[in-house]
Amino acid sequence: MSTNVLVIPEDFRTDQYVLKPIIERMMANIDVRACVRVCMAPKLGGLGKALKWEQMQKIVDRYRGMTRIFLLIVDRDCDDNRRAKLDTLERKAKTLLAGTDRCFLVENAWQELEVVVNF
Repeated sequence: MSTNVLVIPEDFRTDQYVLKPIIERMMANIDVRACVRVCMAPKLGGLGKALKWEQMQKIVDRYRGMTRIFLLIVDRDCDDNRRAKLDTLERKAKTLLAGTDRCFLVENAWQELEVVVNF
């Protein structure tokens, strides 16, 4: 059986190319068969929306039936207070998902996730 993982980047357009393979490898390394998807709808388009509880609640409500693990991963952007904001989102999601086998986890990259993709 496979575990469905939804990776929620602040902007999927570039972050997906880094996050998806990393999360797939992490899951494989802990012997979890996972179907890893990157959240593309709604398009957050930046950190401001990614840190709003209302946006995360919409995503959880939309994908709850098909996702077991939600992973919000954003840039730190030299903000030493970023962790506290993320912890607040995680606590709210824990309350929303109480009594289910779903979880919502958050993390910030050391600085930036973006990569340049040349076609």
